[in-house]
This record gives sequence, structure tokens and C-alpha cells, in this order.
Amino acid sequence: MTETPGGKILKIVGIIMMVFGAIAFVVGIWNLTQIGSPLVRMGLSMLGMSAAPLVISGIIGLLSAAFSIFAGLTAFKSCEDLDKAETLKMYGIVAAGFVVVNMILAFIMVPAGFRGALIPNTIIGLILPALYIFGAMKNIEAKGK
Repeated sequence: MTETPGGKILKIVGIIMMVFGAIAFVVGIWNLTQIGSPLVRMGLSMLGMSAAPLVISGIIGLLSAAFSIFAGLTAFKSCEDLDKAETLKMYGIVAAGFVVVNMILAFIMVPAGFRGALIPNTIIGLILPALYIFGAMKNIEAKGK
């Protein structure tokens, strides 16, 4: 199979997304198991919060991590397939959407004095989906030629 213009970047980004997605999934499961711990319950009571927002954000984080693994694997396997370029573009948009949703949830849940890292974290989090979309767009352009 011949190399496509966006194939190499999709393959590299796909590998990175699979690795980070797997790490995020394991950490997410561990975080969800800790919500009922005495230390977390004490911290929540001090902040006057219930565990529900943590559970909701944890589940969304797990979905995001699982999607990153799926999208990364799909990019890795289909990086040279011009017919799948549109689908890969949509996966990149969904991955970016997960980053934005996670940022919004964090902004809601994190106390005001600790929000300084949210914007840089979101920008960094959007780099991989942006590169993913860029690679897919290169393949879409190549398909049109």
C-alpha cells in the first residue's frame, strides 16, 4: 500500500492516543474506586459537595479514555486508507469534544483558586485531536485528487 499524505501523522498520533488512553483508563478506574474512601468523603464534606459530580466526571473520563484507545487504534490501522479519512476526521472532532467537556466539568468542580492550570491543560489536550484531524484532512485532500 502506498503512503498517504496524512498516514504517518495519523499512525504516530494513533499510537500516542492509545498509550495515553490506556493510562487514563487505568487511572480513571482507580479514581472511581477511591470516591468512597474516608479521606475523599472527608474532603467532600469539608467542601460541602456530594460524590455525584466526581462519579459523573469519572465516568465521562473513562468514556473519553476508552474513545481515545478506540480512535488511536482505528487511526493506526486505517492511516493509509483514504476511504476512512472522513470517519477519522469525525473521530478527531469527537476526541476534541471530550477534551472540552472534561475542561468544562473541571471548571465547574475545581475551586476558583485552583483553576489556573485548566486553560493550558485544555490547550495541550487539544493538540493530539488537532493533529489527528490534520492527518485525516490531508488524506481527504489526497482522496479528492
